Order: sequence, then structure tokens, then C-alpha cells
Amino acid sequence: MADILIAGDYVDSIPNDKNVVLGPGLRKVENRIVACKSGKFKSRDNPPIFWIEACQKQYIPAQAEEIIGIIQGRIDDFYKVDIGSSESALLSFFAFPGATKKNRPIFKEGELVYAKVLLASKDMEPELVCISGDGKSGGLGQLSDDGFLFRIPINHARRILRKESNLIKNLGKEMKFEAAIGLNGRVWVRGKNTQQTLAVANAITTSERMSEEEINDMCENIFDSVSGMRKENVIDDDDVAMEENT
Repeated sequence: MADILIAGDYVDSIPNDKNVVLGPGLRKVENRIVACKSGKFKSRDNPPIFWIEACQKQYIPAQAEEIIGIIQGRIDDFYKVDIGSSESALLSFFAFPGATKKNRPIFKEGELVYAKVLLASKDMEPELVCISGDGKSGGLGQLSDDGFLFRIPINHARRILRKESNLIKNLGKEMKFEAAIGLNGRVWVRGKNTQQTLAVANAITTSERMSEEEINDMCENIFDSVSGMRKENVIDDDDVAMEENT
């Protein structure tokens, strides 16, 4: 079928399987799948997910997508979470591995959470969960406040998370850092120090319009820059020690 879909087009190439997940831009109407926005038709396996990629500023929740949310408050046994969509999402107090009334994560307003969209419907508030398919956290959960949160275009976040993207892999070869990339366009990064944190954040931001080859070159330049600063810091420390001894 065509790679480009127009809002209103029927998509009959998607298998009728209970494991299939419909992502942003696709909706089931009377047993047929319809495109509800225009853009490129995309898919990936394990699990089988189909979606339409288009330039968008506001996030549209889709089942099984991992996002970064900001805690807004509490409602009964749920946290109210800002995920960048038209309405807030709900995160149950017990949507964590092994969570009980006495043993569960406690969030404060403004704190960050890396979560997965459990339910997404136009008629209900989105619901989040911090449990992976194997019943463990799988990297989901609270994000520390000593990291750096920033935004990138949603389609760029999707590109970074594709298997063929080498950006995060190349950055991790020379610098140790943690990163959470949400499909709602939010990114959280924490390096060994402020210098490395900002280097990773700048690389992710500026790579939006680069080819994979250009991204590889950029990563090498970052490594050279960071390595050079390390050497300068070592020399400065030695100079200070010599001055103190004299």
C-alpha cells in the first residue's frame, strides 16, 4: 500500500490480530482501520505496532508507547500526570512492580515519571503504568531530579528510538550517561557531570536534520571536545598543585 496516507483513508493491510497495537493517527471504526491524520504509514515488530508519522506539536496518546510525564497532583488512588496531550493522564498508586498500600513509590508535584500508556481512548483519560511486559519495571518509574529535561519534536523522538538509529549507541561509547526518551517528545538525560549532560542533550537536539553518517561524525567531534576538556582540567589541577608546593 502507499507510504503516504490521507485522513479518512482505510488501511486494510494491517492484520486482524489481537496483539496488533494501533498507534497515533490510526483508529478502528466499525471493524475497519481508518487514518485520522495525514502522514507516512509506519510499523515495527515485537509487539506489532502501526502508526502514522506526521509533524505534530501536541502528543496524542497511543497504547504501549513510553512517555515522560510530570506529576500534577493526586486524585483518589491515582496520580494526575501531564504527558503533553490535550488532557492529563492517570497513574495508579499500584501501577508499579510489587506495589502495595504500604510499599509503593510516592511522588510529589512536579516530579518526573517514565511510564507506558496502558489505555488510550478518545472517550477516556489516558491511563499509565510503570510495569513492563515481564512484570518488572523495565526501566520505567521515577526519574531523579538531578537530570536535565528538555523537549524535541515528536517525530525526532520516534526516529531516535528506531533500531537503525545509532545516536544513543555512539554517544554511549565514550560517555557514561542515563537517558529516557519519551514518544511524547520529552527527553531526560543525566551524565557524570554537567558538561557531559549538556553535551548529550545538545547532540540529541542538533541531530534532528542529520543523516546517520553526519550523526556519527558529530559524535566523534563531541568525544574529541570532551576529551580535550578533560586534559585541560588535569593540567590545571597539576599547575595548582605545583603552585601550592612552591
